[in-house]
Amino acid sequence: MFAGLSLSDLGSADQLATLAAQGRAFGSLLPTIGPVVGATGGAYFSFSRPPEIKFGTDAFGVSGRLGATYRLDEGSILGISYRFRTLLPDLSGTTGRIVAISPGGDQVSLPGSFRVLDFQLPADFGVGASHQLTPDLLIAFDYHRTFWGGAFRELKVRFKADAGGDIALNIPQAYRDANIFSLGVQYRALPRLVLRAGGQIANQALPGDQLLAIAPVITTAHASTGFTFTITEGVALQFAYVHAFTVNVTNRSPQNVSSTAPIGVVQNQDNFSLGLTFRF
Repeated sequence: MFAGLSLSDLGSADQLATLAAQGRAFGSLLPTIGPVVGATGGAYFSFSRPPEIKFGTDAFGVSGRLGATYRLDEGSILGISYRFRTLLPDLSGTTGRIVAISPGGDQVSLPGSFRVLDFQLPADFGVGASHQLTPDLLIAFDYHRTFWGGAFRELKVRFKADAGGDIALNIPQAYRDANIFSLGVQYRALPRLVLRAGGQIANQALPGDQLLAIAPVITTAHASTGFTFTITEGVALQFAYVHAFTVNVTNRSPQNVSSTAPIGVVQNQDNFSLGLTFRF
């Protein structure tokens, strides 16, 4: 499997000082950056590659999934699945830079390479069941537990300047495991028309005091609807709409934001999809 990450973040002077005091910011470049940043400046780090579909750091690794289904009776099916935590090497890229910004706006730019240490995607366990209530009505339920707590505790970023010197940042994240509950129904309204609706609810995996502006909160409640219309034998039109309800999280922790400028993230989403399928 392939994984990649691009980041751009501006850290305030007090945020960097807090990380340094906790042993989370260190390296030979700190004595160079510190005097430039001063008491009210900041440091901007970025690793990305244009166009947007390319990542600033990336790597190839492995993962896997196991699953099984069991028919309980003529109208009921039970399913279970497990997705393994990824095994990825450190993500790396050579197109990054750190920019130290003084209180007066003067800048010192240091191009170099970045590594993101031990960046993994979490394991996931799921179990679900469906039941055909009538020939035209199907109901389904599933539960997933995504083990974020065992995969993403810190964002460990390492920078090596092209001109020499390095800096390391261990930014706390402390994600929690997510419990996700989903319920859906499917109804055949006409011989060629199938209607669907569903909902999903989960706990917030990211604690508010670990929030970064570059890592927005995870939406926790969704509603969806859609349909499949069979045009001819083997040809079907499919539509789906998913709404993620608004979630609002504020962070005032000086580890991840400036103590004088807390951040708040408000997020909601509306996703539409339309497709045409052909079966041969």
